[in-house]
Amino acid sequence: MSAFTEQNKDLFFGREDFAEQLVTAVKRHPLVPVIGASGSGKSSVVFAGLIPRLRAEKTWLIGSFRPQSQPFYGLASALVRIRYSELNKNQQDEQTSNLFERMQENRKLWQEVTDILKEHPGKRLLLVVDQFEELYALDKQTQKQFVDALLEAIQFNSNLKLVLTIRHEFLDYIMNYPPFNEVALQPNGHKFLGTMNREEMKSVIELIDRSSQKPIVELQDGLTERILDEVQQEPGNLPLLEFALTQLWHKQSLGQLTHQAYSEIGGVAKALSNRAEVVYGNLSKEEQKQAQRIFLQLVRPGEGTEDTRRLATRAEVGEENWNLVQELAGESARLVVTGRNETTGEETVEVVHEALIREWQSLREWIENDRAFLTWRHQLRIDMERWRSADKDEGALLRGALLAEANGWLQQRLDELSSAERIFIEESKRFQEREAKSSRNFLQLLDTFGFTNLEKRVETKLQKLKYLQNDYDVLSRTEDELSQKIKALEKQIITTNNELNESIPLVFISYAKEDEDNADQLYQGLKERGLKPWMDKEDILPGQEWELQIRKAIDKCDFLIIMFSSSSVNKRGYLHKEIKMALTIAQEMPEDSIFLIPARLEKCVIPENMNKYQWVDLFSSNGLEKLIQAIITEWSRKS
Repeated sequence: MSAFTEQNKDLFFGREDFAEQLVTAVKRHPLVPVIGASGSGKSSVVFAGLIPRLRAEKTWLIGSFRPQSQPFYGLASALVRIRYSELNKNQQDEQTSNLFERMQENRKLWQEVTDILKEHPGKRLLLVVDQFEELYALDKQTQKQFVDALLEAIQFNSNLKLVLTIRHEFLDYIMNYPPFNEVALQPNGHKFLGTMNREEMKSVIELIDRSSQKPIVELQDGLTERILDEVQQEPGNLPLLEFALTQLWHKQSLGQLTHQAYSEIGGVAKALSNRAEVVYGNLSKEEQKQAQRIFLQLVRPGEGTEDTRRLATRAEVGEENWNLVQELAGESARLVVTGRNETTGEETVEVVHEALIREWQSLREWIENDRAFLTWRHQLRIDMERWRSADKDEGALLRGALLAEANGWLQQRLDELSSAERIFIEESKRFQEREAKSSRNFLQLLDTFGFTNLEKRVETKLQKLKYLQNDYDVLSRTEDELSQKIKALEKQIITTNNELNESIPLVFISYAKEDEDNADQLYQGLKERGLKPWMDKEDILPGQEWELQIRKAIDKCDFLIIMFSSSSVNKRGYLHKEIKMALTIAQEMPEDSIFLIPARLEKCVIPENMNKYQWVDLFSSNGLEKLIQAIITEWSRKS
């Protein structure tokens, strides 16, 4: 789901013509915006298409960055990596901080670029600002300062070239600032990245080694056409295609991508959402609540535009949730990406791609159910940033209806607000209390001097404000009644879920210690496919008696998988003691109470007393599928 990088250039297909057009545009124009839908491949065509082509000319200095929350710091970092490439990371970070401070004072971008080009005569400098739309989540003053710095730099330096990647729905921001519009949207200077045509898509699917012109992987007949028909050249489908092909690659059988594997992952349309649902489903109930809060922190609700991803800090997500964030960012999940804010040093997290926000139905439902809160919290962060920018001036605090609304959300959703957000609301409340006290003192003053009519008018307004606040509090309390109904419904869902779980077969995995890695893989494979595997290292808690727990588990399981290899069976057919115990317990049980399936990990001796059972060879290309088929077949018969 990540964009292609310069290192991936040999695996980047389908945009060769567009990349060549970009090369031409960059050489002819000082600023080239690459405009397209989310997921259209803007970043990939720049980093894996344009940059390698320019790098091959050996006349370019190239840097890139994202605006994020501190665009000038990102810019300083990119310039330092170009100018001081020989320094180590710590030294570059120090130089970046120094340059950032100087740029905050009086150092101009054009001056820094001029110095870099003087040090490299005969070179040109390319700066890529990726995901330029991030700039427009910041305050308008920062937006203008940053754009003006870029425009000034290309005016003074003809050998400086800028490339911006930006989503098409943010094009109005460029058009509404005439100096930017005049330069950025020149004829033939800006490039709209549309959807790939069918032939371009085909080259992405059927990877061809550029040196040998031979296929890197073989696809079953008709699979390419099946994938193409599903993609249908829809804008934003490239990340979904990439994810589906990655999943398909992991499931290849003897170097071939198959129709069966494609069906198993859910095709292009459902591969990503299915994967997210599997990862989410494997979490405990408490972790699922945490995950929901995490993902909602990573969404910026759209206002006339699509919902977009948001870079959140560790403090915003919550310290108590960070371990789960790291799990969701791990190789087995890859639903989020973690990083670090170069300015503040804070750890950050964002969703792996906006396609996840668009396609994962559970997340869509969470967003829609919580849209009012998410929209309010987004505005709160803008208000809070304005307060900080004004050196925490009291005039920028919340008041009146805005504060009443904030106080209501504070009472209902305290755990989902960061400490900084809570402090902002509490400071606003304290300011309003100070103002109310001043009003009461004013009333006493009026009473002292006999201004009874004016006193009544002021008191009437205070009473009205009090009644409005009471009404709001009553309305907020009705949420508690709704919460009780929700809790009752949750209990019904849990009961129904338990009943559902009873209809899913429970599978005991017996293995020798030497085969633990294979057992782990089988456990995960069964779990991912919706079965309920049981394995001692996963399900026996510390301090519990091992043999007693084994007996209890086998007694309640529906299937017993005995994993055999040369480690568990010697040449005479004697079993490893761990497997022998499980087998003995199962054979003592009433007939048909548990179904036994021997599974070989390699070609090895089959014990004589095992010959009567239906064997499965897990080492074969479709061994896991055969095992699951055997389980489902027997389960259907018993049911």
